[in-house]
Order: sequence, then structure tokens, then C-alpha cells
Amino acid sequence: MKYWIFGCLLVFLMGCQRSERKPAYVAPENPVFVHLSTAATGLDFRDQLPRLDSLYLNFPADSARQENFLRLAERLLGAGGVGAGDLNNDGLPDLFFTSSNGENRLYLNRGGWRFEDVTKAAGLGGNGQWSAGVSLADVNADGWLDLYVCHFGANARNELFIHSGTLNEQGVPIFTEQAQQLGLQNERQAVQAVFFDYDLDGDLDCLVANNFQASPDLRRNGGMARIDCIRTKKAFS
Repeated sequence: MKYWIFGCLLVFLMGCQRSERKPAYVAPENPVFVHLSTAATGLDFRDQLPRLDSLYLNFPADSARQENFLRLAERLLGAGGVGAGDLNNDGLPDLFFTSSNGENRLYLNRGGWRFEDVTKAAGLGGNGQWSAGVSLADVNADGWLDLYVCHFGANARNELFIHSGTLNEQGVPIFTEQAQQLGLQNERQAVQAVFFDYDLDGDLDCLVANNFQASPDLRRNGGMARIDCIRTKKAFS
């Protein structure tokens, strides 16, 4: 008798466990986000990181191999960025990707979720240095977005691509690099920058975040009439 009662109790408990199981996931009929393939969008950017096969952690302290590994790891932490903004004023957001070990890319939004790589035509090939963050802002207040690319690593210099205010026959915006002329080349291993009017004088200033070995820099815009008068101040001690 007791075995029969025990068996009934076991069947009851197993039934309870089945009823408590969560149902299988069912995708919603109208999802908020939908994945679009590379073939559908034309966004074929890939950040090719260097292989670490020749580097390993089993090496003597203070060795050259250890130093090389730490330098590479530091650079990997400061790589990669993406910016979105309407660079040809057609009402559609365009995309700019930075690369840690390759070429940066500008994809012009052609509508219908289709993007075209126009990097070379736009003059945004870059200096080939390790790229980190990118900021889109109308630095000279001419009604066109400009691009500021931060670079990371030894002897790295940031790039400021100023919009020429013109488009080619295909509607591609044309840029020229002017970081040195405008005082924004920054040689302190920058990772990201933001433009804002911190002194409320009507033009955009720039705060540059550097890696952990350097404090941020606050660069003040001397005025829209003479944007080459940007002066440098250290934001934090």
C-alpha cells in the first residue's frame, strides 16, 4: 500500500515540475529590431585586429616580449568607434566607422536601408594610424557636419576633416584634413572627443579624452571668425 502511495506522489510531483517549465521562446509578430544582412545594406565594414599568435603570457618579467604584449593590449583597448550623422544634408543619417588596424570607412545613406562606401571620394582615407573614437559636429558653423577622428598609440595625431560645403556629382561630401591648422591635432593618445560650447560664446569648443596615462584636454575655440585661434588648456591636473 505504501509503495502505491509513494508512486502516486512521485507522479504528482513530476506533473508539477512539467507544469512549471517555461514555454519555448516565441518571436514576437512585430519585433522592435530586425536584423539586416550585409548584402541588403552594403555595410561590409570589418575591424581586422592583429593576431596574437606570436605573443603569449608565459614570458619573463620586464622582457621585450612582455613590453610588446602590453603595448598591443593597450592599443586594443583604445580601438574602434562609429559616428552617425547627415553629412550631405539629404535628411538621411550616414555612418562613419573607425578601424584599429585598417582603413576608416564612410558609408553614405542612399535610402531604403542601402549604404554606399564613399570613403575615397570624400577624402577620408586618413593617416593610417590606429583609430579610436569619432565625433561629428559642425566645428566651423557653416551648416555642414565635420568629422574629428581620435588616434591612439605612439606618435598618433588626431585628424579633423572639415566639410568643404560642396558635393560631387554623386552627392558625396568632400572633406579636407585641417587638424594642425586649427590646433586640434592632439598628440596625447586620444580615445574620444566631444564638441560643446563650454564658455557660452557661441562657438564649439572641444574636450578630448586621452588614455589613462594622460589627463583630458579642453581646447577653446577662439571664435567662428577665426577658428585657427583655438587655444589649448589642460582640463584637469
